[in-house]
Amino acid sequence: DKLFRYIQDILKLAHSWAISLDSKNPYTLSREMRHMIDNLCSIWIPEHDKFIFSTTDGDFAVMRYYSSWDILYSNIKTLFNVDFAYQLVPLYIPKHLHDDFLFVASLYHEFGHFVVRYNNMYDQPAQKIIEHLNNKTDKVFDLILDKWFAAIKDLYDPNGNCSDTKLRDKIIESYVNEYMADLFGSQYVGDHISNYVEYLVHGEENKCSDTHPSYNQRRELVDDFLNDVTDNFLLNCIKEEFVVLGKPLSKRYVSLEKALILSGSPLTINNDEELHSLIYNAWEAYLEETKPQKDKNGVVISSTADIALYERITCSVKTSIKTYFNL
Repeated sequence: DKLFRYIQDILKLAHSWAISLDSKNPYTLSREMRHMIDNLCSIWIPEHDKFIFSTTDGDFAVMRYYSSWDILYSNIKTLFNVDFAYQLVPLYIPKHLHDDFLFVASLYHEFGHFVVRYNNMYDQPAQKIIEHLNNKTDKVFDLILDKWFAAIKDLYDPNGNCSDTKLRDKIIESYVNEYMADLFGSQYVGDHISNYVEYLVHGEENKCSDTHPSYNQRRELVDDFLNDVTDNFLLNCIKEEFVVLGKPLSKRYVSLEKALILSGSPLTINNDEELHSLIYNAWEAYLEETKPQKDKNGVVISSTADIALYERITCSVKTSIKTYFNL
């Protein structure tokens, strides 16, 4: 039965891959977005030629890669004598966002998940958090429960004893993954890494789950990184892992000519740094132009969501990428 279920899981996985690779799939990423992801992969992943990124319709953007896939591929070869030279990394994205070049900011978060899982970077930070929790007199014990990992607070009694360490550890691992992906993405798009999440959680900014910290928790950690805060123990814990990787967390975006972006004209992109600064500058330009107007008392008197402007900016980003890659 166990073998049967395993083979069944393999076939289901293969079916989902076939759908995402189907040329008739109307939800594939545009060539421009795909080239940006491939380029980012070449920067962060040594074996970047090994991976193929594909998309299909789904809830938000979830980039799924696990190191255990290597075992899966090995077992497929043993069972069916089929050898794969490449690994497919599927992206599940709502179909209406597949050609939205401001939404692509969220893909930097998703690619962060890919980098973190590929390098198994979440183990050490998660273990350090657990070590802090195992020491009830630790100065960050309450900070962990009350602030960064609030979803586990109910698992602790007043004496600091945990009722379910297995669930606690699972929540901590999930949170660390989300925090690390946010910080990775913010290197390229700054605080715009949270724009789409802010839209999704409107009115529930303090709500958290067993898998995701609250929007406010995530935003505060990103802000601390962008503002060069040095005494945030969680931030420092995560930064250490990127140092070990040999690619320290760093603000990697530069300023580009926003007037061209606002007009819908393409920019001349000279290098990868400028390429991956496009989305940050696009959001900066859009939000500056649509900033709510206030009277002398601070009351909003007008606020616009300029669709025509959004489309011009999208056009500028798309054609800039197309020109850079000679598409």
